[in-house]
Amino acid sequence: MKLVRRAIFSLFALALCANALAAESLMVAAAAGYRKPLLELFERFRADTGIQVEGVFGNMQQVMSQTRENSQIVLVIGDRMFLEPTGMFSAFHPLGKGRLALITVPGKQLASLNDLARSEVRKIGIPNRKSTIFGRAAATCLERLALQEAVAPKLVEVATLPQVGAYVATGDLDAGFVNLTEALSQKARIGGWIEVPAGCHDAIEISAAQVQERQLPDAGRRFLEYLTTPPARQILDRHGL
Repeated sequence: MKLVRRAIFSLFALALCANALAAESLMVAAAAGYRKPLLELFERFRADTGIQVEGVFGNMQQVMSQTRENSQIVLVIGDRMFLEPTGMFSAFHPLGKGRLALITVPGKQLASLNDLARSEVRKIGIPNRKSTIFGRAAATCLERLALQEAVAPKLVEVATLPQVGAYVATGDLDAGFVNLTEALSQKARIGGWIEVPAGCHDAIEISAAQVQERQLPDAGRRFLEYLTTPPARQILDRHGL
């Protein structure tokens, strides 16, 4: 009988431990263009707190669809101007400003966006203009600089920022619009980049948004607090945020 009681107690203790571990975890959805800095941030947060953060990444339409379907997602990181009109979020916690950049294939550099009209620039990557923040920003910029007509035949639209970065790095595209985060992550594989003037497009405010009507667990509250700390800020700054 004592052995049975001990076995039951051990199973009960294991169940409590499993529940505690489950409570100390968090699921966050985010724009794919910020995958690299966020994964680094998640790992640093785990090392400092013991809380595991699982990231779900994609273009913003994919992120919104996954957030609706998966009740475990309590925070979404992306452009506030995109997120707020959905009415799905109860609070926004600013992380930084999104910065548009133009990257070039290895061996090629451009002095300005006007160089995109040159004949040797044949293919220009742009992330999806309907589902990505920076695709819309790039399209707006081309219109404001009166370059849309000249470069429209050269534009190659792909799903996400990382795809633009990868195609430029392999030479499949001559240039491409990404965020500064992607430009920095690809710096060893590309010819260079130009940071697009902020006034060329509407401001991009990157925020961590709380999903409405989903209780923010203690792990989520601690993560939001962590985002304001010097270690977190150093990671975000280093990645162009």
